Amino acid sequence: MADNVEILMSIIGVELRKAQAIHKSMRSSHEGYAVIKEELDELWLEVKVNPPNNHAIAREAIQTAAMAARLCLDVLLPPPGRNPETEWVEFLREHQPVTRLDEGGELKR
Repeated sequence: MADNVEILMSIIGVELRKAQAIHKSMRSSHEGYAVIKEELDELWLEVKVNPPNNHAIAREAIQTAAMAARLCLDVLLPPPGRNPETEWVEFLREHQPVTRLDEGGELKR
């Protein structure tokens, strides 16, 4: 059975695919930032609503996450001919957080 992280990542992936089908690829990190900021501004508008609408907040948070992922995919992946998996693995090794997850997904110190 899928846990909440898997479900959420799947929903973000669906939102990402919808955006890819509708909009052209991001061409620069500046453009990506502008798109993410627009989504973040929309999230902030929903957060300020009183009483809060958790579904609307979640929708905007998911759209923001999808655009952040899109920036990575459209702009930050290595150029054609390079192995993206190797490039990302090397990047992640260099930027590992101090805390780790054990096999069960729990924080390990």
